[in-house]
Amino acid sequence: MKQILLLTDYSPNAHNAVDYALQLFEKQACTFHLCHIKKAKNYISDDLMSSGSKSIYGALVKDEKSKLKALAKELKARYRNSLHKFKVQVDVDSFIDAIKQN
Repeated sequence: MKQILLLTDYSPNAHNAVDYALQLFEKQACTFHLCHIKKAKNYISDDLMSSGSKSIYGALVKDEKSKLKALAKELKARYRNSLHKFKVQVDVDSFIDAIKQN
């Protein structure tokens, strides 16, 4: 089974790339890893303090993870391909470090 990493920033170009990959591998068993990477330096201390008692990491990725889950659900419904599986992943890191970890 192929493991394919699909990065998204939710832009139209990213959606087109995801659609292209799903069509390209339509006859092969694949696990698509939908991934969104957030830059940690984009957050200020007020953002982190507003997380309350939740973990900081959890506060940063909760919304993004739900967006990715919705995207995966939409793709499953649209393509209905039993050969394709989806996993979602959000990372708060630099682009290169996030890719190396996955």
